[in-house]
Amino acid sequence: MFNTIVNTACINELCSSPTIGAMIDADIKLHPSCARLYSVAAEIGDDAPAKVSTRLNVSAQVLQNWEGRGVSKDGALQAQAVYGCDANWLLGIQGASIRASRMPSIHAVATTETRPGYVRFQLMDAIGGAGPGMINPDYPEVLREVELAEWQVREELGRIPSPARIKLLTVRGESMSPRIRSGDVVFVDIEDQRPYDGGIFVIVLHGHALVKRLEVRTDGLHIVSLAEPNRPDILPPNKMESLHIAGRVLGAFQLRRAEDL
Repeated sequence: MFNTIVNTACINELCSSPTIGAMIDADIKLHPSCARLYSVAAEIGDDAPAKVSTRLNVSAQVLQNWEGRGVSKDGALQAQAVYGCDANWLLGIQGASIRASRMPSIHAVATTETRPGYVRFQLMDAIGGAGPGMINPDYPEVLREVELAEWQVREELGRIPSPARIKLLTVRGESMSPRIRSGDVVFVDIEDQRPYDGGIFVIVLHGHALVKRLEVRTDGLHIVSLAEPNRPDILPPNKMESLHIAGRVLGAFQLRRAEDL
């Protein structure tokens, strides 16, 4: 257990320590919340206070304050966004789990500056129907911009895609269940419109936006609902001009607004 009292000499020793591991081995006294922060930071290679400071975009002085007096609420929320640890757990609130909820939260934003540890995407003013198609224009307008924590996007997609080529779209209908359910938000790569190797795409057909699996066959393009994979709609080659492919679906998951958490 780390002692919660830190004096000036201890802070100086902490600043000169090369790694978090060395600090622990030397029995440097840290506030418990800061000790928890350093432990989760070390898991992803941020094994020195300077790395944590850079990752969280805080000054060395702020970090020293946390070492002695505890991580602030804003600092805990920032650590949650960057490292994936639950802010309540970090602050020592009883009953909180170490990891934040796997269900990402939406933060609607109005400024042009993205917060450190977050990535900003455009949420389109359109609904992709995974069932009867919803009427939509080929190029829907941007409804708003939202920020998602980097660690949550990376956990779901395996990487952080370029926000310039990714749009978010809400799905209605259950025809792509269980892969994609009604209410899921899909990440659409608008620069990947090639169906030849198959995959799930957002398409606009006769004014209807749909989320479907596409398969190129000799008799045309098969538009497949996962709920009924053996009953595809077949678009013959001479009708292909009636189809607009908006982009490839990279992933889908439930999103909640921050105020609903």
